[in-house]
Amino acid sequence: MTETEINYYQNFTCPVCDKWIPCYNIAGNCPHCGSAGFKALTNKKKNNRGLKDMGRDFEIIINENTERGKDFIKVFGTSTINITSPIPKYILTPSKEKVLAYFLDLDLITKKQRETLINHISKKFNQSIDFVRENLDKMGVPILKKDCGLLIKSPQRWI
Repeated sequence: MTETEINYYQNFTCPVCDKWIPCYNIAGNCPHCGSAGFKALTNKKKNNRGLKDMGRDFEIIINENTERGKDFIKVFGTSTINITSPIPKYILTPSKEKVLAYFLDLDLITKKQRETLINHISKKFNQSIDFVRENLDKMGVPILKKDCGLLIKSPQRWI
């Protein structure tokens, strides 16, 4: 991929309407709402085709009939949550089993959900709340692929 093609795929988000703005339009107004307010934010919001914010388009729907699903609903209050990528990664479970998992997009959960998650992980894995709070972003929150289904909103952005 050439540098021009890479730059074409970099996008920004308008702070007024929260819609994607292709980088080739950063010198003009937002094509959706006409706002010029996003110009000042483009350097802060630059995110290589939305990779940092791609979780907005990718969600999983957890199977509510599993133990993990019940815990998930208890923590988040919903069976649907955003993930960082539609491509699962291999992880090792505590029982040393290699399984595919998606990762929860921690940037897109509320503060209340985050605190509930920290408390849940602390109790479930017998770790201190401070330890979990300090390491949550580093370690991430895997969601086993076998326990959920993938939902892609706006697939045309990712084809």
